[in-house]
Amino acid sequence: MFEKLADSISSHRLRWTLIVAVITLGLGSGMRHLSPDMTFTAFFSGDDPAKAVMDRFKDYWGADDGTLIVLIERTNGMVLEPQALEHLAKLSDAIGELEFVESVTALTTMDRMRSDETSLIVENIYDTMPMDADALRAWQEAILDDTTIVPSILSRDGMLTAVMAKIAVPADDIQTLIPLVDSFRETIAPFDNAVGFSLSTAGIPAIRKDFSEAFFRDQAVFGFVGGLLVLVVLFKLLHSVQGIVVTGFAATVPLIMLLGLMGFDGSTIDVVNQCLITVLPAIAAADAIHLISRFHEEARQLAPAGQRMDAATKAQALRRSLKHLGRACFLTSLTTAVGFASLYFAEMPILRQFGLYAAAGVCFAYLSVLCLVPLVLHWTRGNVEKANTEDNKSATEFWISRVVAASIARPGLSVCLAVLIALMFGYFSTWVKVNNHLSQTLNDEHPTSIASKVVDQKMGGILQSAIDISGPPGTLKRPDVLQALDRFLEGAKDIEDIRAVSSPATLIREAHGKLTGKVSIPDDPNAIAQLFLLIENHSEIENMLSLDYTRGRAVLTSEDIGALGFEETEAKLRALMAEHLALDNVTFELTGTPVVAYRGINRVTEDLRGSLLFAFLVVATVIAIVFRSVRIALVSLVPNGLPLLVGYGTLGLLDYRLDPTAALIFTVGLGIAVDDTIHLLARFREVQSQKVGVDEAIIESVSKSGRAILVTTIVLVIGIGTNLLSAFSPIQAMALAGVTIISAAFVCDITVLPVLLKFISPRDSATHKA
Repeated sequence: MFEKLADSISSHRLRWTLIVAVITLGLGSGMRHLSPDMTFTAFFSGDDPAKAVMDRFKDYWGADDGTLIVLIERTNGMVLEPQALEHLAKLSDAIGELEFVESVTALTTMDRMRSDETSLIVENIYDTMPMDADALRAWQEAILDDTTIVPSILSRDGMLTAVMAKIAVPADDIQTLIPLVDSFRETIAPFDNAVGFSLSTAGIPAIRKDFSEAFFRDQAVFGFVGGLLVLVVLFKLLHSVQGIVVTGFAATVPLIMLLGLMGFDGSTIDVVNQCLITVLPAIAAADAIHLISRFHEEARQLAPAGQRMDAATKAQALRRSLKHLGRACFLTSLTTAVGFASLYFAEMPILRQFGLYAAAGVCFAYLSVLCLVPLVLHWTRGNVEKANTEDNKSATEFWISRVVAASIARPGLSVCLAVLIALMFGYFSTWVKVNNHLSQTLNDEHPTSIASKVVDQKMGGILQSAIDISGPPGTLKRPDVLQALDRFLEGAKDIEDIRAVSSPATLIREAHGKLTGKVSIPDDPNAIAQLFLLIENHSEIENMLSLDYTRGRAVLTSEDIGALGFEETEAKLRALMAEHLALDNVTFELTGTPVVAYRGINRVTEDLRGSLLFAFLVVATVIAIVFRSVRIALVSLVPNGLPLLVGYGTLGLLDYRLDPTAALIFTVGLGIAVDDTIHLLARFREVQSQKVGVDEAIIESVSKSGRAILVTTIVLVIGIGTNLLSAFSPIQAMALAGVTIISAAFVCDITVLPVLLKFISPRDSATHKA
């Protein structure tokens, strides 16, 4: 079959070129529909009940992740001074005038309560500021003691405050968000470095915008630098411009086709599938390099060294190459695609989608090897390479042969070293921290990251969770409901990472305290109704209570302690809910972006573990069926599993945090490692059929295929390794793990695999000589 395909391509080059061009351009045109999406919604599970709760919450109250924060630090005094508050009022007014800002919350827009002899008075904080020095100090002390203000909007020392701007556009629309945040920053810039103010932006929209811009900028830069380095290495190792051109086409076209398919399918480039932009070209280039190497090997047997290859020589060399490698490339593509496709059985939609797209990309890469590489080889010029004799091997083949011979000469020592390495990196793997932080996608030194951490540690926190409350009309006027909510919130404040809470109960509790001196929720429904009437104009009331008192919400702002930490916080909150909020005819639902996203992220991590084990089983099964040997299938697991352990242990040794995005590289690494192993096994079977001795067959097959594997290893290491220069820790972790896995896979293929092949191969009854 493969020979017929090669003959058809050689005989009808123009026709095949048009077919490939039409398919590539047709699919590639879908790229215009592709857009980035670096939001957390990708981690929301469609079948998770918490997602439905979140949707109902957003439909009524709006998104909880659309608040831009201006962090203000005063370096020459407290914020609670006339000149500073006047400047803050002007800043708040300027932000409020932006057309995309729905509401502004600041010290100068918030209300506070006080009582006189007869009633409760709700006043704007800024309007109550006295000018007399003694009265001003007393006012400042009262503000700093107000738990509705500190620490949610003001730090405990009065040196830090924030302006919260709720934007009126979807915060998950990156194309809209980028110019919006730029406009926001331009608006606040004139207020920086005045009256001792130092301004910086924080909040999820700012983080999302800065990460998206920097990520795609890094991808462009690293893609160019990595591509340039790969070209230099290919020219050095392949000694031909033809090899560079062929590999370039083989790496680029499958990616164009995949991105076009994703565009037509309505998908986006998200925080998970973005790694395909780096990984797929490397996978596609690997099989192409194997075919190019075999093509030149066959050409050396057909024409004198140094002679320009004519069409007939190319056709015959391609025919022989596809005959020997077509099946191996099919098997490598099949195992890699099946490994990726196994993610379809994961629970999380984001993993299922990634697995299917990755499998489709591998299929495109295989078609590229079968059709595109032969076409480009035909259309480009090339000379027959000089043959390597037994006495004149290339340096690469010479050293690989030496390493293989040394390994199989002392198989016991090789196995002991492999076991020792496995134990050592297995121990290091226990140091790996598996976690994810929604607000820490930027590096620690980025201004937005620094500002967000300050908000987390010294103010109200950057993440919002909520209790969505619903019931019959008048529910939120019931004393038992407000008292239960108050008890819950008082318990929630004792949880370490909960920074501030607010709710209708909080306002009633404070109003009752101001009016009577008793800080509590009254038992009398009439008293509660009167209190609501007195605070009906409070700046916060409409954000947490419906007009008919059927719907309300409590907001809990928290420090971002990561997915694992928040899982514990959520468990504590749900325990408090079970203790205090089990009331008849009233529904209390815990929701919010951190609740749903972190639950999804933790499920992704669990899914990846299961999917990786399943992929191992699938790969072993496929190899066993194709090679008709269970022993070979079991042997193949060792040189493919050990590199994954080394990569994982390296992350622990170098103190990298592993998040779901970086963890995907282990599935990718398994696919790449298996590819090299299959090429070696196929070559070993081919050489064995020539009736040579086992040792000789092992050395020859590994040294012959080893050169192509070394080239692909270097290309993959460079292609993925340039991401080590990324400003983002998760991308760095992915690159480090990828480079380590791929490098370790090559070492295992020329040391561990030959020893295992010797163990499972029958002893020679006689010594065969070539």
